[in-house]
Amino acid sequence: MPISAHGPQLIVNAGKLHDLRYHA
Repeated sequence: MPISAHGPQLIVNAGKLHDLRYHA
């Protein structure tokens, strides 16, 4: 599977976790 397909998804997931941590 192409890395480019998973790269953005991982970044989005990491961003969501980051936001949740700072908002919690």
